[in-house]
Amino acid sequence: MVKRVVVIMAGLMLIALAGTAMAAEKVRLGLITPLSGSLAMGGEQARNGLTLALEKKGTLFGKEIELVIADAPDATKAKSNMERLYGTENLAIVFGGYGSSLEDAWQRVAMEQKKLCLGTVNWADKLTEHGNPYYFRYAATVSSLARELVNFLNFAGPEYLKKDPKTLQVIVVHSDQTSDVAKPAIDFLKNDGYANVDVQSYPSATSDFNSLLMKIRAARPDVLILYQYSADGLAFRRQMASMNFEPSLTIGGGLIYDQPEFAGLPKEVADGCMAVSYTNPAMSPAQAPGLTEFKEKYIQRYGHVPLTHALIAYAAGLAYLEAIERTGSLDVEAVRATLQTFEIKPGVGPAYWGCKFNEKGQNIMATPAVIAQWKQGVYTVVHPAELAVGTLELPLKPFSDRK
Repeated sequence: MVKRVVVIMAGLMLIALAGTAMAAEKVRLGLITPLSGSLAMGGEQARNGLTLALEKKGTLFGKEIELVIADAPDATKAKSNMERLYGTENLAIVFGGYGSSLEDAWQRVAMEQKKLCLGTVNWADKLTEHGNPYYFRYAATVSSLARELVNFLNFAGPEYLKKDPKTLQVIVVHSDQTSDVAKPAIDFLKNDGYANVDVQSYPSATSDFNSLLMKIRAARPDVLILYQYSADGLAFRRQMASMNFEPSLTIGGGLIYDQPEFAGLPKEVADGCMAVSYTNPAMSPAQAPGLTEFKEKYIQRYGHVPLTHALIAYAAGLAYLEAIERTGSLDVEAVRATLQTFEIKPGVGPAYWGCKFNEKGQNIMATPAVIAQWKQGVYTVVHPAELAVGTLELPLKPFSDRK
């Protein structure tokens, strides 16, 4: 009886030791992103996309991957939880999730700790202006998206509106919370010689836009460029429809205008409006190998269509994991050296984008953006041609003339 107990105990010890050894064989990486608070939706999209990327990769160096996730509902928690990931969890590499202001906080910890922060979805230009050698960003910047929006106007002006772009009457509208997002587009318009650019701003808590819209309508703009969040953007669009006011071209600079919430408007209100966005799950999969597989897997797992944030996090995760695999270890300086010379050509991954980091850690192949138009309540990519799934319809008709 005693021997049997000894044998059983010995067996249990061997199992425990084997389990410990298996745990030690895991490659541990981190993710910091808001999963509570006002930015939780975007944070969940980033987490979901990165999770699927790790599952797609399967292993690193032949070992199972463990993802340690930390919530960052605000800048204070972003800093303290990033310190915990690097310190208590002893991680060398942490992926950055959603929220530019939060990433500004947690990437500074990476610089202090001399550990890697691999940004996935955030767009604020300032994130790559700190001179942080331990920070890399896969996504496009606000400025690059603004550049693409103005490039589109340069194309659409003569092609669809039959006007020299420099003669177009353009009004840019933003709230006091989106002025930084709107500024690059305003600067590019002026630099490209647009002579008739007016800027209208308002307090973010505004809900009644009738007087502002009457002022804008009186100016008879050809183009209306909008930088708005959910509450103000949806109210603004509804009031445009109630006034039967639609310029020849209305386009949002991302934000609410490429989000599912916009589809919650009556389709006759949403339709026609356009948006510039990152590479997007709604684009043609012909130029983005793996996009269809990603969308199907995402819907199966999470029960809804992925947003741009999820696709970018997925594509970023696959790119970073390939770079780490090539390095052969999690050594910070070795991985950093790999990323500095790392390159993926455009058109070979699920986001279409390629990947090549400049001296600031910015992915300079995070282009082109996509231009989409709402059609029958569906976000439909219409430009550029190689990523389009529908035709561009311009100039826009007044709401009352639509069938």
